[in-house]
Amino acid sequence: MKKIYLILSLCLLSNIFVKAQTKVNFIPYFQLGGMYYSSKHVTSTGVGPGIGLSVGINEHILAKTDVNLYWVNGNAASLRLAVGYKKNGFWAPAGYLGISSIFASRTEFLLEGGSRPVNPLFSIGLQFSPLRFEKEKGFVSILEFGYELGHYNGKNLQISLISLGVKLEILYRY
Repeated sequence: MKKIYLILSLCLLSNIFVKAQTKVNFIPYFQLGGMYYSSKHVTSTGVGPGIGLSVGINEHILAKTDVNLYWVNGNAASLRLAVGYKKNGFWAPAGYLGISSIFASRTEFLLEGGSRPVNPLFSIGLQFSPLRFEKEKGFVSILEFGYELGHYNGKNLQISLISLGVKLEILYRY
């Protein structure tokens, strides 16, 4: 899984150096959402806050990472890394390809050999932000959702009720 994180990071960095002058927006954000991971051997669910950093490259490319805490079935947490595309303008819906890792508390069923399931769990899938609105100073996104596939035939459903971010714009010249 570390190789996948490295490959996604290199793809993001290579896009920064494509043009002689690239506009890069760093957007720290706060979100409130929930997650439900269910498989043959692991169930993890919860609702809670998260913080993240979204990097906008040019007008359409986005990369984001966030950490979320969930409280319902124990104290679970997730780390997401996603790369996506957004529409330019006030209404700026976005779609992402992402990887999530889920760790901490969860309900486990032992494997056939008597051992415990792996921790953390990884899943990969798509995330959508259809109600994302953007201005010069930041963005607000309502009802983001995602669907991912993971270990042990697991399905990871994610929803973010609201995300609020503030832009920090930097102009790189090479």
